[in-house]
Amino acid sequence: AVISAALNYSVFFAVVGLGQMIVMASGAGNIDLSVPANITLAAYLSTGQMEGGNAGLLAGLAAGLGGGLVIGAVNAFLILAFRIPPMVATLACGLVLESLTFVYSRISVAKPAPLLADFTTGQVLGLPYVTLAALAASVALVYVLRRSTFGRSLFACGQNATAAWLSGVSVLGSPRG
Repeated sequence: AVISAALNYSVFFAVVGLGQMIVMASGAGNIDLSVPANITLAAYLSTGQMEGGNAGLLAGLAAGLGGGLVIGAVNAFLILAFRIPPMVATLACGLVLESLTFVYSRISVAKPAPLLADFTTGQVLGLPYVTLAALAASVALVYVLRRSTFGRSLFACGQNATAAWLSGVSVLGSPRG
């Protein structure tokens, strides 16, 4: 039971680590400090849409993922358009998100759908479903990063943007990117 609980909680750290790995692989100095606030706001948005019913599950998941994508796009815009260092831009964004989450939490009825609650607590062969999902996501990400054009381009840009551009990879901020 203790190992199962530990696996259940460690999944969240593993998923965040996968996301940070992508951010950090894209270049030196790239890091996202808004992740904790982003996760909290996405959770409130998601469970707020679910309203404790399975009918709102898809809308809730879409709200959480959509909110995360918008926040990521805002971070990227701040970094690329205004040339704000990633650490500063994402920290500032995280502080704004914490304020938004605080306000939203006062009016939100954050209750997950029963299917989501069952998924987060369910097990197969003693392994939590969420652990198996995180393992599948990890394997898929490794495959994408090692075998796809996107993955190779990401690592190329992260190692040396000029060399990547000279080898034909589209690089933001390059003369032809």
